Amino acid sequence: MSETPDRYDRQKRLWGKKQELLRNATVLIAGVGATGSFAAVDLALAGVGNLILIDFDTVEVSNLNRQLLFLEKDIGRPKVYAAAEKLKKLNPDISIETFFGRIEDAPLEYYEKSNVILSGLDNYEGRIWLNNIAVNYRKVLVDGGMDGLFGYIQVIIPGKTACLLCYPLIPVNIPIPKPCSPAGRERMSYFQLKAKDIFGKLTPPQPQEPSPAVSTMATIIGGLMANETLRVLLNIGNIKSGILFIYAHSLDFVWIDLNRRPDCPVCGIIDKIQEFELPIEPEITIKELKKILCEKFSTKDIEVIYGTHILDDSKKLDDLINKEIGVISKDLRFPIYIKLIKKG
Repeated sequence: MSETPDRYDRQKRLWGKKQELLRNATVLIAGVGATGSFAAVDLALAGVGNLILIDFDTVEVSNLNRQLLFLEKDIGRPKVYAAAEKLKKLNPDISIETFFGRIEDAPLEYYEKSNVILSGLDNYEGRIWLNNIAVNYRKVLVDGGMDGLFGYIQVIIPGKTACLLCYPLIPVNIPIPKPCSPAGRERMSYFQLKAKDIFGKLTPPQPQEPSPAVSTMATIIGGLMANETLRVLLNIGNIKSGILFIYAHSLDFVWIDLNRRPDCPVCGIIDKIQEFELPIEPEITIKELKKILCEKFSTKDIEVIYGTHILDDSKKLDDLINKEIGVISKDLRFPIYIKLIKKG
């Protein structure tokens, strides 16, 4: 990356030699649509040296009213490739990596080497997955979203601030919008399969039409997300634990303090609330282990996780011996962490 001492002259007047922190930083942007495209532009212009763009959508004509990085000629192209081209033109001195696909399928080293993960996603399922990844790798997550003239932003610092599942703020009985691109998938699976683990037995919502969106909100939310990312990278100011709601139709900004819950099923792992060893036969399956754990903890419904992945019932335990697994249940006040050891 070439030296461009004059490009950042005006911002160096704010933070001086800290510009080098930006140059050496890596930010992963998950979703380069509305909020993600504005945030990506701000971070590229600020001189964040390494950007990783992940998105599985293609550009469609309805994106053009609010997604800054795309033109009519980009319709049908993967968003990450079109976005990377524009960003390199805005600042040729930065490095950009792209992954055209689902965030779950991206190489894990992308997350490991990032200083900050920025979520520009338009679905709740993806946000929760990124939240788990951020906690697992101890990475700062900057999350934001918009719907019409409403938006929000939240910064998650694992172990310090509330994560997205400390206080799930999305009511699970409201309709979830369809994806904004033909390449998307209906947003049903998280609620159908996993919401009961957190909220109890619920009726999944039905998919609806795409939500309204305007560029002004994308500008506001994307800009705030980029600003918080810069504050984290430069260690400027105090990152508070909570969420900011923006109501643009009345120009109201509402801040809600959220204290981190040590019994949170996701970020509670940092506190190691409960942990012990469990002798087990390596030949048994996760399904058989669940029966043992349900009896041990007097619960009927649990999930077994390793890292950020929920383990399949058919999986055998042989390669999990001497490793730590997590047990989550709506009936357990705290998450349980177990080191499996070979019986006998």
